[in-house]
Amino acid sequence: MSNVININFQDTIISQWEEAVDKESAEKTLAFKYFNGNKEDLNNYLFPRDGVAAAKNTFCFSNCQQLELL
Repeated sequence: MSNVININFQDTIISQWEEAVDKESAEKTLAFKYFNGNKEDLNNYLFPRDGVAAAKNTFCFSNCQQLELL
């Protein structure tokens, strides 16, 4: 008996973009459906650049702990 588990890591947004015939309409639809109509966020998601990822800020409260350890 095999213990191998197949996991599908296919991203639905990227697969819908790749399958689209009319890219302009697909861009509007995907931006509306997943990014509150923001096409810039969709383009950053589909075509990431180093500058965009570096600009995002992360924060932590003063006493950050892993929830499982509380």
